[in-house]
Amino acid sequence: MIGSRPPLCIGICRACGRCEAIQVPAIPQQDYSSNYKPLSWKCKCGDLIVNP
Repeated sequence: MIGSRPPLCIGICRACGRCEAIQVPAIPQQDYSSNYKPLSWKCKCGDLIVNP
């Protein structure tokens, strides 16, 4: 979604205690001629990336 905001990742990563919102590439489309690379928000705790 254009202009989307980062999620509140509070309470998602209970084990590590420090969780931050990051942007990661969305599932790539089959149209390789486009330079558009959609991003989505996820929550990251250490090496673990989870949906908000």
